[in-house]
Amino acid sequence: MAVVSPVPPITQVGSPLRLSEFGGSRKMNGRSCSSSASEVAPVARMIEEKIYVAVGKSVKESKSLLVWALQNSGGKKICLLHVHTPALMIPMMGAKFPASSLKEKEVRAFRDIERQEMYKILAEYLRLCRKAGVQAEELVVEKESIEDGILELITSHGIKKLVMGAAANRRYSKTMIAPKSKKATSVKERAPAYCHIWFVCKGHLIHPRYLVGTPGARSDASSDECESRSTSQGSNLSASSSGEMVNLAVVPSLITVGSFMASEISTLPENADGLYHTSPPTVLERTLVDPLYEQLKRTMEESISTRREALEEALRRAKAEKNAIEAIHRDHKALLETQIAESDQTVKEFEQKIFAAVELLQKYKEEREELQVVRDNALRQAEELRRSRAEASKATMDEFFSEFRFTEIEEATNNFDPSLKIGEGGYGSIYRGVLRHSQVAIKMLHAHSMQGP
Repeated sequence: MAVVSPVPPITQVGSPLRLSEFGGSRKMNGRSCSSSASEVAPVARMIEEKIYVAVGKSVKESKSLLVWALQNSGGKKICLLHVHTPALMIPMMGAKFPASSLKEKEVRAFRDIERQEMYKILAEYLRLCRKAGVQAEELVVEKESIEDGILELITSHGIKKLVMGAAANRRYSKTMIAPKSKKATSVKERAPAYCHIWFVCKGHLIHPRYLVGTPGARSDASSDECESRSTSQGSNLSASSSGEMVNLAVVPSLITVGSFMASEISTLPENADGLYHTSPPTVLERTLVDPLYEQLKRTMEESISTRREALEEALRRAKAEKNAIEAIHRDHKALLETQIAESDQTVKEFEQKIFAAVELLQKYKEEREELQVVRDNALRQAEELRRSRAEASKATMDEFFSEFRFTEIEEATNNFDPSLKIGEGGYGSIYRGVLRHSQVAIKMLHAHSMQGP
């Protein structure tokens, strides 16, 4: 595989440059040089090799990496390598939600906006390359893991030269001699052996991982010899047969050209008539790339605007749904608050009634206790009165009832003379007699009876 610097297109001022117009040779610096400059550009395009630069989504962080690659590219074509990692959490309505919990249309709209933002970032990297006068292109893959995406691109595109970051710029130190980031370490350990990787941090080369072997690659000695030969041939050819000066400074030096290139260049015709001035690469690139860039920029802006409008519409609908749900919640909340207020009022009323009932019960209890005291006093007084009355009645009974001896009763009835009997019942007989000068009736009960007639 031959490695060359990219050759910018040559603007033809006169007649087209043809291989048959070369017939002679010129003596340059005391030696013969084949006039094969016209074939450098086509051959260079066939064997052109790119330098891939792994850039991230932060232009500020990757700018020093890209600047280092541009300064050390040796005129080679730059290819920006970027791994796009879709966000797992999608911001919406001031919060972040898992992509799996949202609608497919909303996720797709957000993914489109993510990609448009990615293209804007890549456009900024391309602008930096154009500003440095270097031709660049981009290579993008979408992967959840950045290191897996880089390794996949290396394998699928056969990348042999890669520049990537060794660590974040804030972690740079003068003593750093190896990559510190997990991504860089993983790529260093897992990348194919034929891939030459430069690890850069904050514009400084930290660690180069040299290629172990490339299929069909030549030895370093052969590459250096061919580089010296092709450089001499490209720099010594400086004049045409028409007397006009030919600007060959814009044709970059060949690097690592194979033996078949050397033999083909040596057999080219030596006639150099018909060479004309070439346009500087920066002017030509600006003429060709700027309109395309502006068109791409306008297309991207229109696409971003359309996607943003779609996302805004989805957000508006989601916001309207959220507002409706919040309104329902507010109504329910107001209803619940009203019910709670009514319940609180009812509870307060019941509490007041309970307090009033307790107070009334306490009052009744006090009144009952007072009545019990009054009753006890009344009962005591009644008992005392009863006792006093019983004592008085006893005294009165003693006054109205007299006690007679049985001998007095026998004397009064003349020993119960039957002639004095005035009546007889089932319980005893009644006799007439005189006791203490008073006519009395005396009832004599039978021995077997306790009650009179």
